[in-house]
Amino acid sequence: MWGNIHNFRKNKQTNAIWLIDNESGLIDGYELMRNPSKVKEARRFIKFHSTMLNSLCLFRRSTVEALQKLYRSGNPAKTLHDEVMKREPLAWRLPPIPKQLNFEMTMVNRIKDVLRRVEYCTLLHS
Repeated sequence: MWGNIHNFRKNKQTNAIWLIDNESGLIDGYELMRNPSKVKEARRFIKFHSTMLNSLCLFRRSTVEALQKLYRSGNPAKTLHDEVMKREPLAWRLPPIPKQLNFEMTMVNRIKDVLRRVEYCTLLHS
């Protein structure tokens, strides 16, 4: 991939690399994924995320369990929204997610992609 990645940080004590994201990035990313054939940056964004995911075979158990729980909920977007509303006192100030993003289906597909990768890695290393 070409270009700089501005939201990675390195922990100085452990050398762990952290991806720093925010709700705006999530929504912007879903907007790009909604119609990738019409936007050059969308194709680049999707390729980057696919390349990143397929370069990993190490996942935190707690992250995998959380994704599995979200997926099993039947509506991960609603489950996530409900949790944010319950736990974040300022969540009511966030604007609604635009309907045209098809956020629910995109989130399900993204979770499926990650869980498929986890399954692949599990089979590869068992």
